[in-house]
Amino acid sequence: MIEKPKKGQEFSNYSILGRVLLTPEIYDILARTKPGAGGEIQLTDAMAEYARNYGGMTAVEFTGKHYDMGNKLKVAEAQVELALQHPEIGEAFRAYLKEFCKTL
Repeated sequence: MIEKPKKGQEFSNYSILGRVLLTPEIYDILARTKPGAGGEIQLTDAMAEYARNYGGMTAVEFTGKHYDMGNKLKVAEAQVELALQHPEIGEAFRAYLKEFCKTL
């Protein structure tokens, strides 16, 4: 597992979507994990150590759309896309966007 791999550093098309269930051992691993990407202690680094030393990890393959929550523009795009699909506000939000876009 690599937190935000650079181009050419990725080794699969899989990513972690941010919802994980972990056992208590992860806290000991986090306590000794050195800062990684962005100079921060990364849960991903601790999870990689956990996988190596505690018998791996279990995952579920997700086939929906992936939104990068580490990128401010992508967060905004996700909010717009999901708001447009929302059963309660989607139609009204679409009408708002159409009017708003006329002012650009």
